[in-house]
Amino acid sequence: MWNTEKRRTSDTRLTHYLCGFSDIGGAALGDRFGRRRLFVIGLGLFVAASPACALSSTIGFLIAARAPGGLCSPDAALALTLLSAAFAPEERGRALGIYGSVT
Repeated sequence: MWNTEKRRTSDTRLTHYLCGFSDIGGAALGDRFGRRRLFVIGLGLFVAASPACALSSTIGFLIAARAPGGLCSPDAALALTLLSAAFAPEERGRALGIYGSVT
């Protein structure tokens, strides 16, 4: 009746597209309002939402608590731009390599 494999593939593609667009949007917002300021705000929202996820007792509350964490996903792009700006060109590759291996 339903082709679940095809649906799973399209859901995965949609997720990847949305993540890509949120990274682009986050980087653009960082350029407009300040990368460091937006990164700290996003990190604060994510840290504040994490205990709410841990304490959720229903699926609805869990979804509501996960929403701020999802909105903070552009912080990955901002972290890369902050790292790129913080290190000299000859040290940048090493710094980004360490970041990539840790995350």
